[in-house]
Amino acid sequence: MAYLFAIEWLMDRFSTITNITGDMVVSAIIEDKVTKKVKKDAARDIGQAKKNDDITLGGTENNFGDEELGVAGGDNEGEE
Repeated sequence: MAYLFAIEWLMDRFSTITNITGDMVVSAIIEDKVTKKVKKDAARDIGQAKKNDDITLGGTENNFGDEELGVAGGDNEGEE
């Protein structure tokens, strides 16, 4: 019984290393597949936007139609 307790911690370390390595490999595979899909979708969207002339460089409006430097309306004078 004493021998079992003497080496159990070492066996536990190897088991932990195996589990962590497996988790890292699976995470890397999933990350690679997701990244490729996101890049592919982004490239498709950019290509479609270029076809439709939806992309403007140096535009003054954001996605909400507001000016980049501020939103019309609302007076901030007198507020602290």
